[in-house]
Amino acid sequence: MTIYPTAWILSTGMDLAWHLADEVEAGVEDMDGALTSGDLATAFESARYTLNAVALAWQRVDGTPLSTVEPEFLAALGHARSRALATYASWPAVSELTEERMGELVAEVRGQVAELRAAVPFELPNLRSPDGLMPGLRAARLIDGLRARHGLPPFSWPGLMT
Repeated sequence: MTIYPTAWILSTGMDLAWHLADEVEAGVEDMDGALTSGDLATAFESARYTLNAVALAWQRVDGTPLSTVEPEFLAALGHARSRALATYASWPAVSELTEERMGELVAEVRGQVAELRAAVPFELPNLRSPDGLMPGLRAARLIDGLRARHGLPPFSWPGLMT
């Protein structure tokens, strides 16, 4: 069992959990929805989006400044120390995609998302569902209260409360 310092949980841990709930899970849901409807092109792009979100999440963990450069550019230049971006760079063009190959790519994405989930000290509710938004907002309010009690500024809730 990993014991995390309170300041890490209330800063990096919170940022990571929020990114997982807001970006990574959204990509997984979009990928799954596209696969269910048989839309391989959208599933492919959603999978690529998800890998980019995973790469950004790991940057949060290791303290690397977050990159705003397009993932294709980073991967092509070989600046991607990230396994997620290296995977991203190795994928075929969407025009070369088969259903079987898409299944393999989805398995790669799911594996990397599972590794990321294991690194997050807690998870927030699914923010894209009617049942998850209000619990997510309550969690945000509670976390900000904890941050204030520890002398930390309010969290910059990306995409929600800026």
